[in-house]
Amino acid sequence: MREQLPRAAAAGVTILAGTDNDGSLLDEIRHLVRHGLTPTQALRAASTDARTYLGLPGFATGELADVVTFDADPREDPDVLANPVAVVMRGVRIK
Repeated sequence: MREQLPRAAAAGVTILAGTDNDGSLLDEIRHLVRHGLTPTQALRAASTDARTYLGLPGFATGELADVVTFDADPREDPDVLANPVAVVMRGVRIK
């Protein structure tokens, strides 16, 4: 998998993160990074690439958004995803 996953991504294969094996999304992101994706690629597999694959819209001006913020950049260290600073759902802060 360490050889094939980066090759698949480079060839344009859509890589998606999921939690169907009783793990967490963070576990899946860690797994993808351990097996050759960059943190940015793994984060996209769990967020924007998944939305696109499912046919969901992206951000639109004037629309409510779901946003999660962190103290550090998860592209540098995906483990920061375990401790969000703020969570906004449909325009309302819930954490």
